[in-house]
Amino acid sequence: MYVDLKELQAKPYEEQRRRIASILGQKSSCIVVNAVMAHPTVVDVALLRQLRHLVDIKTAVDYHNRSEAVTQRIMARPDSDVIWGEIYNQYIPAIAVQATAHNPVGAWVSIMTMLAEVESEY
Repeated sequence: MYVDLKELQAKPYEEQRRRIASILGQKSSCIVVNAVMAHPTVVDVALLRQLRHLVDIKTAVDYHNRSEAVTQRIMARPDSDVIWGEIYNQYIPAIAVQATAHNPVGAWVSIMTMLAEVESEY
């Protein structure tokens, strides 16, 4: 579901944060969630889940809106399980390392780079 940035920013800050945490954890619209589910490890899930709370609103909405479209395209493919595994192997370990190093800004730069590359491929 498309999220309007201006509409979200009109809400109280705490409501903005709750909404962001919610939308960034949805399988139907999140590349990271789907990739991690392809190769779930306790470490990845815990580290990446905390990144939902460590991102600015504008980046989160941009990621969600763009990721949702790509996620839907990949899910419609018969080889989606293979694709999620490839995305996991190519991107998620490095993002998890940045999260482990308490570098959420670097992790989000990597997530947005991943998004751009996955968008161009799928």
